Amino acid sequence: MNDQEDLIVVAHIAKVRGLRGEVVADLLTDFPDRFEQLSALVAVSADGSPRSLQIEEHWFHGDRLVLKFAGFDQIESAKELVGCDLAVPADERVELPGWMQGLVGIDFSDPAAFVDPYARVIDLLRGDAADARPSAG
Repeated sequence: MNDQEDLIVVAHIAKVRGLRGEVVADLLTDFPDRFEQLSALVAVSADGSPRSLQIEEHWFHGDRLVLKFAGFDQIESAKELVGCDLAVPADERVELPGWMQGLVGIDFSDPAAFVDPYARVIDLLRGDAADARPSAG
């Protein structure tokens, strides 16, 4: 199994859904179409334990993702996945558009590191993502 540093988190399991062991996940990726090509994900529990999951089905419900994993056929078995992050190996990383590549390496937790006078950090989001917008003045 991969080390956590070799994984890219793409979703977080929020709750169980339905009677067949499906789970609902919050997306943590800007590239939700990546799920069309995926056959497996790595679930990382709160204690850091990884486990490989085979995707049987997936579909979008609003801005969330519903997943059905092999071997999880009832609500009770799916409950153990709630709270897990879902990740892909780092070598399956989606290539960022050119304008986004300029953000790689900036430490957004340090305001001094973000020196663009035309934008400001307005919030830090889960997954080390940041949202920036033009400053008002």
